[in-house]
Amino acid sequence: MLVHLPYMDNITEVTVIIPAYNEADHIDSVLSVLSDVDLINEIIVVDDGSCDGTASKVQDAVTLDKRIRLIQHSCNLGKGQAILTARNVTNASILLLLDADLVGLKPIHVLSLIEPVINQKVDMTLGLFKDGKLLTDLSHRTTPWLTGQRCIRSSILDELDINAASGYGFETALTLAAYRNNWQTGTVWLRGVWHLPSEFHHGLLQGLWQRMYMYFQIVHAWYIGRGWSILWGKAKKKILLLFVSLFLLSLVVFAHSTSVAYSAAGSAGEFDNLPVFATSNFHHILIISPHPDDETLAAGGVIQQVLAAGSEVKVVIVTNGDGQRFAPVMINNKFDPRPRDYIAMGERRQAEVIAALDKLGVQYDDIVFLGYPDRGTSSLWLADWNTQCPYTASFTRVEKDPYPDTYHTGDAYCGSNLLNQLQTIIEGYRPDLIILPHPADQHPDHGAVSNFARLAIAMIATGDKNYLPEVWGYIVHYGMFPQPRGKHLNNVLIPPKRLAGKQNNWGRVDLSPVQVSVKYSAIGEFSSQNLLLGNFLYSFARRNELFESLPIQVIPPISFITLPVFIHRTANAPDSDRPGVNNEEFPIKGNLLTGWQTARLNDKMWLDLQMKRDILPDLDCTLYLKTPNGRTTKMDLTPIGSIFSSRDFVAQVDLTAFDNPSVIAFAAEIKQGGLLVSKTGWHILVLQ
Repeated sequence: MLVHLPYMDNITEVTVIIPAYNEADHIDSVLSVLSDVDLINEIIVVDDGSCDGTASKVQDAVTLDKRIRLIQHSCNLGKGQAILTARNVTNASILLLLDADLVGLKPIHVLSLIEPVINQKVDMTLGLFKDGKLLTDLSHRTTPWLTGQRCIRSSILDELDINAASGYGFETALTLAAYRNNWQTGTVWLRGVWHLPSEFHHGLLQGLWQRMYMYFQIVHAWYIGRGWSILWGKAKKKILLLFVSLFLLSLVVFAHSTSVAYSAAGSAGEFDNLPVFATSNFHHILIISPHPDDETLAAGGVIQQVLAAGSEVKVVIVTNGDGQRFAPVMINNKFDPRPRDYIAMGERRQAEVIAALDKLGVQYDDIVFLGYPDRGTSSLWLADWNTQCPYTASFTRVEKDPYPDTYHTGDAYCGSNLLNQLQTIIEGYRPDLIILPHPADQHPDHGAVSNFARLAIAMIATGDKNYLPEVWGYIVHYGMFPQPRGKHLNNVLIPPKRLAGKQNNWGRVDLSPVQVSVKYSAIGEFSSQNLLLGNFLYSFARRNELFESLPIQVIPPISFITLPVFIHRTANAPDSDRPGVNNEEFPIKGNLLTGWQTARLNDKMWLDLQMKRDILPDLDCTLYLKTPNGRTTKMDLTPIGSIFSSRDFVAQVDLTAFDNPSVIAFAAEIKQGGLLVSKTGWHILVLQ
């Protein structure tokens, strides 16, 4: 399913208003940032009676950016009047209000303030400082209504009380008007942004006087705007909330004796909260499996349901599973295995999956084997397809598909061939539901096959906008998932906690007892894997199957979106299919990732990787970019803000340097002292 993000072309004009008083040392850096934002139509700087050369600095900037316009007050009239002066000379529908002394401002901050207003999500955004400097961060947390960084609809200024909005009372008057008129407001965290307090900015004595006068004007605006009545209305609600909270607390204490039983039912509660994904809406289902068995573990129940409903199922198996180091030794007693022994294991696993799918009702003609190397698809994905082909398989030691009954026997091992084959299969079959590996699956083949498949879907979408398949991702290898191990047919599957964030879209498909039993029987056909992995495979025969909806994101030329991070955990034993140590649990400061923020402005894109913990100086973050021509590029992401206080890694991508691709993929990894501590799964974006 394609998600079309809202365009930002419904607003004809965006104007930035910057009131400035003696800001010659800072105004040029703010204007320099704004010059990189093409979305802005006009930049009005109001010099409010400065005597330090502020106007001269602005006039210099005008020669570099013709959108800048300077207005001068002959004397200092105050911030509120400066903004209203600019308002009277512009017809813009959207106004962005910025202070002139901002430090650490980036284009992504500007776009994140504008986007919610321009797309009519809110009437006003408030930009609050975070991870900049302690004093300014604390000020914005305690008194957020005083921030001078806002984006508003220009008509809002018509509702202001002019008397209350004079001087430093402007923000207070604007906040009171928002409460009184029930305007929709949103908060935008400006990570790494700060400005000097008045005591440092204007000198100690003048700064103290300026602060006292500012507080006086704020209180005056509060009084004129009848802020006390609004405060009392909110206080009454909080008092009521306090009494309700105390009552609920007493109930919790009373029910303490039942806490053990409640805790035991926690997994059932998580299961009940998962939405049910319906399979009855789909008629052509394509399941893409990295190895012979993943399709049965992940979707054995779905296969039964859709076939029983008269729909069609096709299964694509990318590798024959011929890359398990010790398989020939443990299964065939080949103590010195040769390449031919690994190919024989691939043939055995091919026969196993045919038998398993036959039990599920899938005909042989609906199974497609591609014959790519087990534990080699990750290398195929990262390689440059123009200069690093073919790839030599680590165990079979061949450079092309050696199996006779595959889609294109003899094709060289190259990422471009795998991508083209998946595109051809999808275009020919035109499934309305594609089930593929989740990008966060820790097995290298699962992550890579997910990338190839989603890239193929995205490439088709660029040429056929009417084709909108639903995409579901499944997890097989992730930490100790699933729990408990073994035969537990009445248990349920729930998502790993690290992948169950607010931005994730998990759902479940419920199975009947008969479907669970048939799936369990089909898993029994994988005799080689059951011998190697014990009861791991049987752990997937449960009352439900688990999927996350993974829409291919379509990014307009001007957009700002938030994406889940797809934490991709590293395995302790890369030569085993068993899950390994989870580096995310190590107490290394900076290894916890929370999400991506992505902004695009025509041929420029900003990728912001956010973290839960402060970024330490020995942390390095590398961005990986992949384009459909096979080129893989590595870039360094740099922290925003000062050392020890930043929680964002950011990179600016010039799309022209990549020949303006129609699709781009990206992921990141973080190292501390050279040790990999965290990495993300890949996102695939369609660039309109």
